[in-house]
Amino acid sequence: MSRFKSKVENPNTKNKGCIVRLYPTEEQATMIKKTIGSARKIYNLLLNDAKEQYEKDKTFLLLHRGYAYYKDSSHWRDGEDYSYLSEVDSQALGTAQLNLFKRIKISLLKERVSQLSSVNQIQNNHIPRSRI
Repeated sequence: MSRFKSKVENPNTKNKGCIVRLYPTEEQATMIKKTIGSARKIYNLLLNDAKEQYEKDKTFLLLHRGYAYYKDSSHWRDGEDYSYLSEVDSQALGTAQLNLFKRIKISLLKERVSQLSSVNQIQNNHIPRSRI
């Protein structure tokens, strides 16, 4: 089997994919699992905080709080321990945070566009049209 995918749908397309198979050691596999799990945890924690804050006063807490907030033990709730977050690469946690910011921004834009379109529909229905 070739390392490169040979089938390209459009002959003018220059993009090809490369199939890579990894064989990590046990230690590396553990680190990969920790990194992915920590990124997921940060994403979910920040999303939960954003939802709670938005329900309270219609603002987003995410603009003021990031993954570093959870690395500090003074911010942990009773029974929570996020000490494992300091074991993984902070770039992965930052990427998870940025992905959440992008997702929220996209959803807010979609919501705003739908509100504007519904307002425009209401206004268009109530404006009398002149006959030519």
